[in-house]
Formats: sequence, C-alpha cells, structure tokens
Amino acid sequence: MTKIICLEGIDGAGKTTQTKMLCEYLEGRGHKVGSLSFPVYDSFFGVEIGRRLADVKKEIGAIEPKSMALWYALDRWEAMATNRHLWHPPYDFLILNRFTLSTIVYQSLRANDTLLMPAWVAELEHEHLKIPMPDLYIVFDVSVAVSSSNVTKKGQRDYIEESHDIYERDKSLLERAREFYIQLSNESSNIELVNAFADGKLRPREDIFNDVKKLVKMVFCLNG
Repeated sequence: MTKIICLEGIDGAGKTTQTKMLCEYLEGRGHKVGSLSFPVYDSFFGVEIGRRLADVKKEIGAIEPKSMALWYALDRWEAMATNRHLWHPPYDFLILNRFTLSTIVYQSLRANDTLLMPAWVAELEHEHLKIPMPDLYIVFDVSVAVSSSNVTKKGQRDYIEESHDIYERDKSLLERAREFYIQLSNESSNIELVNAFADGKLRPREDIFNDVKKLVKMVFCLNG
C-alpha cells in the first residue's frame, strides 16, 4: 500500500508550500508520489462546504457539527474513490493537504466534545466510508496572529468573497484548534508537531522543511 502523509495545522501555517516541497523531495529520490488537497472546492461536496464557510453572516454555531463533519467526510470519500489509483502501487507516497484530523479538531471544538466526537469522526470516515487512515500526520504549529496575517496575504479565495472564511474569522476557535492539535500530537503516535514560526512570523520555509524531512526519513526509514 502507498504510504500516506498528511500535512495539517490551522490556516496560514504554510501547508501548501510544504506539500509541494515534500512531493518534490520524494520524487527527487525516485519515488512515485501523488498529492491531493482538501476540501476539493470544485467538487459536488466541496461546493457545499464552500457555501457554508462563506456564510459569514451566520454564527458558526448555527451549523450543526456532525452535519458539517459529514460534508467534509463525503468530500474526502469522493476524492479518494475517484483517485483510488493514488493509494496503491506503483505509487509509493500520497501527500495530503488537510484530511480527517482537521474535521476531528474543528468539529469536536464546535461540538464542545473533545472526548466522543473524535472517535465518531474516525468511525465515520475510516470504518463506514473506508477512507484510508494516514500513516503520518505532520502538524505545523503557528500562533493565531501569524495565521491571520498569512491568510490576509492570500487575498480573496474562489469559494468566498472575503479574505477570511467563517472559521478563519473566529480567533477564539483558531486558538482552541491550535491547542487541540498540540494535545493530539502528544497523545497520538502517528501525529507529529513541527514548530513553523519564530519571532512573530513564519520560519523560513527551507528551515521548516528540514524538520519535515527529518520526520519523514525517521518514520519511513529513508536514507540520504
């Protein structure tokens, strides 16, 4: 089976850049590498997710957490089913930008249930929908201030008419999400934390990636 690595963290942590760098690194070592980014905003389910994230006039709490988790799960289910070839030989690695862990973090916090909700999401995705579980999650840790600054630099996104979606506007939610990511990394053997900021800004991407490389080489016993 293809080894699955997922890059995670709150918005503005540099996940897209690090995904590209990791793919290039592994391909440069002769590995067959696939990549997917979630949500897939131009898919049937991704369009619905985008509409809900764009509705900044509503309170976040108005969107029921399990219902939102189901939209995310179905988006991943469709993408993984459509691209089933990516997680079987000859592919050696599949690199994912966000995955099940994002839903576990955000929807558990929105449900005010960090005990039962994570297990419910994992059961939904991995047992009932048969979505594969990543071999390794790498969580990029940044402060909320750095996150907000970097999201602003992205400008308007395709799925909303603003620079920040409904989750990105909630600084309290982002802070709690950051703390929950850290907690989960301390509790789970397949979740590793990488510090992605220093002195109030993102660390140089090459420095961050050196930490990513060390983790990947250690976990998958790669040389060089």
